[in-house]
Amino acid sequence: MTVICWVVAAAAILYLAARFVPQGAVRGELRNAETSRGVQTSAQWLLAECRRLASVNPSWAEVLASVNPEHDVEIGTLLARIRASHSREPRAGLMAIEDGCRLAIEQNETASVIDGLTVTVRDLPALPVVRW
Repeated sequence: MTVICWVVAAAAILYLAARFVPQGAVRGELRNAETSRGVQTSAQWLLAECRRLASVNPSWAEVLASVNPEHDVEIGTLLARIRASHSREPRAGLMAIEDGCRLAIEQNETASVIDGLTVTVRDLPALPVVRW
């Protein structure tokens, strides 16, 4: 009897775990520019958004909220690395993201936001290592 209970409990847990996967948790969903969120996951959208943001002279908080409204972990990590490199001037970071998006789009017309940010981070100058 207890074995049957354990099997039923395990099946219920697996079923619920598969059913309640957070949106954006599947890497393939984030990498594809044609997801249910539509054009907002494409590097084309990110390029246009960076241009729009640069025209209003935003703070880093505004940039992060606009570029990563769903608080995606991978996008947030890439943005944090860009912010660390351009901490004093958000517009410089936006220009770097624009350049990265252009390069990603040249390589692949359906490049995603993550592709554009990855190219941006790859081309950033190395940060100095500070030892205490």
